[in-house]
Amino acid sequence: MRALSYDRIYKSQEYLASLGTIQYRSLFGSYSLTVEDTVFAMVANGELYLRACEESVPYCVKHPPAWLMFMKCGRPVLPG
Repeated sequence: MRALSYDRIYKSQEYLASLGTIQYRSLFGSYSLTVEDTVFAMVANGELYLRACEESVPYCVKHPPAWLMFMKCGRPVLPG
């Protein structure tokens, strides 16, 4: 899974380069993506999860997103 996550990170850096320098760091078994110290996404198990904002509410109501979930001691955990 680590290789899938790194592949997704590198592709995200390439596709989203217009935002600025995208950096990543390990966080809770996944990776956070930042631009100028602002976290805008997470990568877990090769999947990219973008941070939602108020402007995206109408879209998210019509198209419910998949929730980011971690496994801890064999149990699923929702962050937040």
